[in-house]
Amino acid sequence: MTIEDLITQAKESNAAEDYQEAFQLYSKAIDVLPNDPDLYSARGVVLFHLDRKEDSLIDMNKAVDLEPNYSYRYSSRAYIKASLGMTEDAILDYKKCTELDPEDAISWNNMGLLEDQLGWNKKAGKTFKKADSLEKF
Repeated sequence: MTIEDLITQAKESNAAEDYQEAFQLYSKAIDVLPNDPDLYSARGVVLFHLDRKEDSLIDMNKAVDLEPNYSYRYSSRAYIKASLGMTEDAILDYKKCTELDPEDAISWNNMGLLEDQLGWNKKAGKTFKKADSLEKF
């Protein structure tokens, strides 16, 4: 089996919500390509679905380390951090994401939700306003 076949099967297992199988396949793919941030990110998502959030965060950290200038890495990690109650850390990741991609309306909105959750109403209002200005209909 080629690495491409392995990754395809992992994606198919994930799509079929067979997360245990997807985890095993992504892990095998990582053994072959240990410096591929997409594989760590994908496995991190699978781990999240398996309710292994701390392990998910480890994979998301690795994806950020491998590709620190890609905004998606930070928004993905922020989502995991927020689910773990690491709200302020998640906000910092969303801030980094929006620095790298100022047009990411979803990250602006998610950051606003977390700011609002912390009672930072004025700040959240400004963040939501920014998110709303980026929405394209």
